[in-house]
Amino acid sequence: MDNKSILSCKSLSTLVTITRFLSSVDSLMYSKISLASKSLSTLITFIRFLSSVDSLMYSKISLASKSLSTVVTIIRFLPSVDSLMYNKVSLAFKSLSTVVTFIRFLSSVDSLMYNKMSLACKSLSTIVTFIRFLSSVDSLMSNKNSLNNKTLYTLVTFIRFLSIVDSLMYNKISLASKSLSTLVTLIRFLSSVCSLMYSKISLASKTLSTVFTFIRFLSSVGSLMCNKIFLLFKSLSTVVTIIRFLSSVDSLMSNKSSLADKSLSTVVTLIRFLSSVGSLM
Repeated sequence: MDNKSILSCKSLSTLVTITRFLSSVDSLMYSKISLASKSLSTLITFIRFLSSVDSLMYSKISLASKSLSTVVTIIRFLPSVDSLMYNKVSLAFKSLSTVVTFIRFLSSVDSLMYNKMSLACKSLSTIVTFIRFLSSVDSLMSNKNSLNNKTLYTLVTFIRFLSIVDSLMYNKISLASKSLSTLVTLIRFLSSVCSLMYSKISLASKTLSTVFTFIRFLSSVGSLMCNKIFLLFKSLSTVVTIIRFLSSVDSLMSNKSSLADKSLSTVVTLIRFLSSVGSLM
């Protein structure tokens, strides 16, 4: 009985040990199952992440295809831009030919103005010669005036002729001032044309040097025209001085005529006195 009891105790202790071992194995399996379930949930999450990455990559591929179509459109747009630039360059060449034509027109205008200036100088020399002739005629008339009173009417006629010459000179001076205003208008027109041509030539950078050369040419033409106008003003001032001198000569001749009239009246009085003395004798 004692042996059986001992065997029973050993069996019981073995059973308890097996039970404890099974419980520990059970807890270990539970922990492994929980790890497997966690791994499964991680795998599901990763699969969902891969699907979202797939959709993102699809959107990026669609954007890349759109960018490719945009690049193709730009490549097709470039030849049209090339043709447009060719048209602009052809317009620039047309503007350049217009500038060359305008420069030739300016040279012809310059020669025309030079011819007009030469005609004005010839007219001034003619006026100077006529004034010298008038001065010689003036001295001759004064000598004749002292000899005879009948030349008084001739002197009056000559004074009227001088007034006509004065009005004629005034008309010529007014014509010269009109020519000066025309010249100023032409210079303003040239400056406006210059600004217009500059706005057209700004489309092509290659024609910029030509524009600068044209502007410098205009400035030199402007300075030359200013010098010519200054010479014309000097000539006009000389003509005005000569006209004033003629008016003073006119007043002097009128004084001489009044003296001749007084001398004539004295001679007439003396003749009457002598005739009365002769009758008395």
